[in-house]
Amino acid sequence: MYKVFIDNNILFIGSSQELSSLEDHIRKQAFSLKRSELKLFHKLITKEKFIFIEAGNEAEEVLQELFSDYEKISAAGGIVQRNDEFLFIQRHGLWDIPKGKIETGESIEEGAIREIEEECGITGPVINRKLCDTYHTYFFRGKDVLKRTHWYLFDYNGDELLIPQEEEGITEVRWFKEKDFDHILKNTYASIQDVILSMRS
Repeated sequence: MYKVFIDNNILFIGSSQELSSLEDHIRKQAFSLKRSELKLFHKLITKEKFIFIEAGNEAEEVLQELFSDYEKISAAGGIVQRNDEFLFIQRHGLWDIPKGKIETGESIEEGAIREIEEECGITGPVINRKLCDTYHTYFFRGKDVLKRTHWYLFDYNGDELLIPQEEEGITEVRWFKEKDFDHILKNTYASIQDVILSMRS
């Protein structure tokens, strides 16, 4: 199933069985569309908190059809773990996870490592495992954009001074213990909440 964050609303693309597995409050509020009704999507997404499009095994095709006019961007990043601590950044007043656009010629994994090093000032984080992918849309320089971000869990054993990449709007880099995650979850983006929860599952 695909889950796309569009401003404050969420689009789910998948099967009816996948919808039934979602939390009760989402399922009860979801506005369902069939594939034959896709032309209604762009009118509804600004009005409905949750939209579910029944796509069966054609979810990928529906995703591409709905966002065919959007610029596609791939990004990567992740949560860095050091013993019982986890690294987060603060950007635009909210807690976030270091990430960024994958550059030409580098792999997804290389891009994730580079972005963490640039945004946090550390070197040598090592990928432990893949967490999840998230999708969200935004408007940038006159274009609608669909961004897919690949998320990983990293291991790190260093004690380097944390240096926020201020030119990217990052004002703080800090280690948190898992007991502090409730504070982060209340002060972050919905897509970042999904990444944190995927790490804990």
